[in-house]
Amino acid sequence: MTLFAHMLPLLGEHPYRANVFLLLALAQRERGDLAAEAAALRQAEAIAPESAEVRALLGLLAARTGRFEEAALELGRAVALDPAHPDLRCRLAMVLLQLGRRGEAFVQVQAAFALDQQAACLGRPWRGCRPSGAREAPRRTLSGRAARC
Repeated sequence: MTLFAHMLPLLGEHPYRANVFLLLALAQRERGDLAAEAAALRQAEAIAPESAEVRALLGLLAARTGRFEEAALELGRAVALDPAHPDLRCRLAMVLLQLGRRGEAFVQVQAAFALDQQAACLGRPWRGCRPSGAREAPRRTLSGRAARC
């Protein structure tokens, strides 16, 4: 029996119980076990369905596995739950770019900028777009493909 299995009964209905599953999901990500990461995130979701952090991590997992529609949905839910978090908006913008929804992505970047003028995404997704005739190669996006403008 693992340490994790011993901890769960001790937590009972503790308000931070979902955090244990989030930590487990992050550990599984480090190990490269996507199935175990997804299972831990689903457990966290069952405990805290209205957690922006859970929704964001579900969205990021979906994006890493190429399920960009699902990623946009989950990250959109995370932004709705925590609209004052510029990093969530940046991540949603990156996924929207993958889907070719540039206008919606730009709205998210503008909102991130309004919240924090030093937001991590500012400039990054848009640098991949280059004027015709430019010599430098376009930047890569989440999946490694060239950014679409």
